[in-house]
Amino acid sequence: MLNGRDCGWLAGFPSRAEITEALVSGENRLELYVAVTLVWERKDGASTHLQIPATGITREPILETYK
Repeated sequence: MLNGRDCGWLAGFPSRAEITEALVSGENRLELYVAVTLVWERKDGASTHLQIPATGITREPILETYK
């Protein structure tokens, strides 16, 4: 979530998300949520068959800007 706005979910590494639309002038608040398995988070038919190994954030997130 960025500034209270859901920016979607990502599976796989490395992951990148487009967050430009959620940015505001001044200070921004970024919240990262890591689910250990998608089946509990997404509750869809595919996730029950595509469970990924338990993972976590292993290094600091990198914020990149593009022009």
